[in-house]
Amino acid sequence: MKKLIILIMFTISPILAQCDWNEDGTLNVIDVVETVDCILNDCFSEDIYGCTDPEAINYNPNANIDDGSCEYDIPPVEEYFSFNQSQGQAFYFFVIATIDGVGLEEGDWIGAFNGDVCVGSRPWYGSLTDVPLMGDDGTIETSGYLLDGDIPGFIIYDASSNAYLNATSIPEVQWSNFLNIFIDELVASSNQNDVLGCTDFEALNYNPEATEDDGSCEYPELITDMVLIPAGEYTAGQWDAIIPIDYDFEIMKYEVTNEQYLDYLSEAYETGDIWITGGGYLRGNYDGQEEIFYHMQTPIIGDIIGKIFWNGWYFDINSEEFLEHPVTNITWYGAVAFADHYDMRLPANGEWEKSSRGTTGNDFPWGNELPTCDLCNFDWCINGTMVVGEYGNSNPFNIYDLAGNVMEWTDNEFCFAKGGSWKSNNNANLMFTWHNYEAGCSDLNNLNDKGFRLVRDVD
Repeated sequence: MKKLIILIMFTISPILAQCDWNEDGTLNVIDVVETVDCILNDCFSEDIYGCTDPEAINYNPNANIDDGSCEYDIPPVEEYFSFNQSQGQAFYFFVIATIDGVGLEEGDWIGAFNGDVCVGSRPWYGSLTDVPLMGDDGTIETSGYLLDGDIPGFIIYDASSNAYLNATSIPEVQWSNFLNIFIDELVASSNQNDVLGCTDFEALNYNPEATEDDGSCEYPELITDMVLIPAGEYTAGQWDAIIPIDYDFEIMKYEVTNEQYLDYLSEAYETGDIWITGGGYLRGNYDGQEEIFYHMQTPIIGDIIGKIFWNGWYFDINSEEFLEHPVTNITWYGAVAFADHYDMRLPANGEWEKSSRGTTGNDFPWGNELPTCDLCNFDWCINGTMVVGEYGNSNPFNIYDLAGNVMEWTDNEFCFAKGGSWKSNNNANLMFTWHNYEAGCSDLNNLNDKGFRLVRDVD
């Protein structure tokens, strides 16, 4: 009889229930719907499927393989996003807020946090939804709230999935009392395993841990006035040959300043593109070789020239009065590195000359009259550099300081410099628009009058 029952169990299907374990460890086979195979191969195996998260409301302590069935009892949004009113607050206005690239809908909320403390919230009502973010005003009720300089975090409540999602604000803006702050976009992902951030390694804020780009990438930008030089002919050289340039390009209206170069140094040092070596030299790589970019000299108060140095924490200058002076002490390699950083380039000899004289055939940007201290900064007029833009906008394109102040590096294999400097005199050819001075790419003996400006291609 027993053998008959066993035979029936192995031959009749379905006859057994799902693997339903009792608290005492016995198997419940009531309401049988599974096959004998379940009992033999699943129910009595070491693998038990179920919810393995102790924080879930349907946690199964016997399960050792999570089957994705976990359910959670999350707090209601009004409770989770509750906060106390403070005497200090700022309003954050959100232009766009998205989950997986889709805009928020009615019923969704935005909550603001300082760590794990909610400091403000608002239901989404469309573009420019304003969320009040409370500050710590010294009372017990606002303890742990925001202080000036804190960067708040944000959580989006997704009503459609009844879930709270960490969100990234673009840009991230420091909280300050009584400010109205506009956030371009608030971004969240339904997959909270994703790490939102900038995934472009060429960006300043590249995040190597980011798995999904959130549109926050920031790139080096040089804020400067540019002048359009249209395609066409110009007079080249001492004998005024007619040479065409068959493309448009833009050139900087002013020479690169110490302030602009300081910004570059800070960014390039942070990314490891430059480093400091003995003797006050800033070095970097050019074409696979280590080269000197800049010679930092001991700052001397009273010199009429800007000198950048490392103060142990950051790059500084001997006096703020030189911030708007042209940068000097820079090698050709350092000028090229600066240009590459901002996706620009040094001007070719012909581009520089066309920008200076057009089709006039003039020996100088202003004409053929020999230089004087009223026309340009040369021949030790003030024993140093001057603020950019003080001289020389009388050329055909209204560009400043193309003669004097500093000699300007151009883009060629001989490392020419053009235009003369504050040290050049009337007896030298250096001041002539058409003259090319072969300075030496890293000649460290005559760097205190070398500077540059950049050009940009026009699409």
